[in-house]
Amino acid sequence: QWRREKQAKQRAYRARKERPRQLELSIQASDPGFTAADFLKRFSVAFVRIQNAWSRQDLRQVQHFVSDGIYERFTLQILEQRDMGYRDHMDQIRIHSAVLAASMTSSEFDVLTVEVTASAIDYRVSIDSGEYLSGSRSPEQFTEYWSFVRRSGLRSAANRLGLIEGKCPNCGDSLKINQVQECPACSSLLRSGEYDWVLSEITQGCVWGPDSEQKRLIARRYRELHDPGFNVQHIEDRASVIFWRKAMADRLGDNKPLLKVATNEFCESIGNQQKKATKAGKRVYRGGCSVGSIELIDFARDQTRDFALVEVRWSSNKHSVDTSGRVKDHGDWKRQKS
Repeated sequence: QWRREKQAKQRAYRARKERPRQLELSIQASDPGFTAADFLKRFSVAFVRIQNAWSRQDLRQVQHFVSDGIYERFTLQILEQRDMGYRDHMDQIRIHSAVLAASMTSSEFDVLTVEVTASAIDYRVSIDSGEYLSGSRSPEQFTEYWSFVRRSGLRSAANRLGLIEGKCPNCGDSLKINQVQECPACSSLLRSGEYDWVLSEITQGCVWGPDSEQKRLIARRYRELHDPGFNVQHIEDRASVIFWRKAMADRLGDNKPLLKVATNEFCESIGNQQKKATKAGKRVYRGGCSVGSIELIDFARDQTRDFALVEVRWSSNKHSVDTSGRVKDHGDWKRQKS
């Protein structure tokens, strides 16, 4: 029994070591110019730039190579930080390892996921005074999975610069900070994944897992029967935006952030609950949210609508708001699934 368990562990270890090379070969079957080394070099640049932009609460240097959903999500989180009077101070950012973890191809998009283990000093400081508020002053290690998407059928070219480097991947023109939606030289849509890899999701290591065959089957069946252009990453990206808009609505006690992404009935219900709780001085919400993963679970249909069931794994603290509008953080940190 001991020998069998040891052999099983050795096989699992070898499979894990060989998987990045197998993924590289599978991508090269349709994109001969792709190399893991080149992509991971670009990823490392993107990783550090994202951390620095987050710490500075300024997304202008990274907005070209993140999806619309990632950009809006980060923007909403930064707005909450500013409202609460703090920012995350990050330094000594170091990547210990970065390897290909998963890839997927559909008729519309390619998806490539990188497993990154890194460390950084990360603590909160006051925006007004710069004083230390909370967190560790020593480097802490973490593992995350970063997923990138691009249009299927694209070919990699050696030494070609793209969105991560601040260049239009179609014509090579330099992009200015305020040029986000399209290239001024060739009118290419920059964040669409049409010409280059775009960051679409960041998943915490403790909850990440490669897409199951069941999930692939669900998506494939839905494309075949109802929507040939359907893309899993798009629905998960959109669900992320809706989650953060809901969190903002809860924090502000106002349903306006939801008006463009939720039904009238849902917005009315939330608005009525908020007004009642605010009037009684008993408004409570979960704040300081952190999302671990967002995962498509299944579909359902009725005579007029399609429904996508998406699971969000997240954590937060309990907050309350008194009649004067003063916010109190009660702690009570919890992990949740919605």
